[in-house]
Amino acid sequence: MQCALPFVRLNTIKNMSNYLNLTFVNNLKPLEKINHYEFRNKPFSNSDVFLVTIENFKLLTQGQDVKRVYNLKLSTMTISYNFLPGDTIGILPRNDDREVDEILIRLNIESDKEKLYELGILENTTKKSATLPKHIPRQGVLKDIFTYYIDIRKPPKKLFLKALIPFTRDPEEISLLEKLCSPKGSNEYADLITGKAHTLLGLLNTFPSCNPPIGIILEHSLPLQPRYYSISSSPLENNALQITFFIVDNDDGTKGVCSGWLEEIIRYSDKQIEKIPIYFRKPNNFRIPTDTTTPLIMISTGTGIAPFIGFLNHRQKMKINDNGVMGNTYLFYGCRYPDRDFLYHNELEEYLKTHVLTKLYTAFSRSTEKKWYVQDEMNKNGEELVNNILRNGAIVYVCGDAKTTVKGVKDALINNLVVHGHLEESAAKDYLNELVKENRFITDCWS
Repeated sequence: MQCALPFVRLNTIKNMSNYLNLTFVNNLKPLEKINHYEFRNKPFSNSDVFLVTIENFKLLTQGQDVKRVYNLKLSTMTISYNFLPGDTIGILPRNDDREVDEILIRLNIESDKEKLYELGILENTTKKSATLPKHIPRQGVLKDIFTYYIDIRKPPKKLFLKALIPFTRDPEEISLLEKLCSPKGSNEYADLITGKAHTLLGLLNTFPSCNPPIGIILEHSLPLQPRYYSISSSPLENNALQITFFIVDNDDGTKGVCSGWLEEIIRYSDKQIEKIPIYFRKPNNFRIPTDTTTPLIMISTGTGIAPFIGFLNHRQKMKINDNGVMGNTYLFYGCRYPDRDFLYHNELEEYLKTHVLTKLYTAFSRSTEKKWYVQDEMNKNGEELVNNILRNGAIVYVCGDAKTTVKGVKDALINNLVVHGHLEESAAKDYLNELVKENRFITDCWS
């Protein structure tokens, strides 16, 4: 619960916004009474926010033409939550300090960044039912707004561009803003938000004579969203939770908000001190079955292998602890190169040696003249694939991009049900739909 803080008004920022009023205050108490995570958006939350540290990390890729992918091992000492392989955590990231400082300098408020503020509604506003944004605390430190609470990378909406016009001095810039907001300027607007003005800083630098008050920016801001990562380890692994993530390198030289922050911690910070806020999402049916004798067919590309490493790790731990009978496990995995971005190669070889993984099928799309994808590998081994589904009751798990991996896998499976299952195409599609309903074809995808 946020505490009311005693304050003395210092000055009110000139605010010509529609309904928000930002006032600097003089506070006698330090700001630790503000709970930074109370105002953060946490969709599908199933737990409290836990602050964890990085125990260690490993770079999983090397060479050109591949993304930098890391395995990150997080301490679970502060976590009180029972998770399973297949579950997902949300990380609450922070915006890049250098980018935030550039925005504050551009807005001529850099000297005020450590001041305390109070956010309220303008008394004379004409906006009906005006309310404070839920994602911004009523009181806090000015810089924190831009660091923790608002998304400074979101492409600007036309409504925001329109709101900037009264605060722009240059006639040509005003004319351009007016055109961008009009129906005739749709193509120019699309070029703007995919080009140099796709972020708040980029937008402000595109219109240098524009100097909007903070209230305008906050009224049109969106909350800084969590980033989601599949758990790549078993809860039976002592005091650790592992995730797999790749670094997003943008064309403008910036990195992804969360991946760039994590890499910054890995490279430059004291990993044992830096706290990473995480929460657990409500689980879905993308979980390892409790019956360890159930055969598994796992299909993934790139970092989609992350939850399956957790599946295999869990079965390995259960096999050691219980010495029980394990069902066969099959992994179809696709990446670009066998020697650059074949994630968890050594671990998979070890799982094969210990029979935790029954068979591994690989598809490398850039290692030969002819591109070879995971669905090609499925077609090559279609008879065995269909036999395990039709006769052995295997559960199929797919993790990857919805438009490429998941669609390609579905098409390949239908094709193989026709060829090797001797079904009509319509019957093969119906059978796949039944597998989905019975939780025997389960996807974890992104787009």
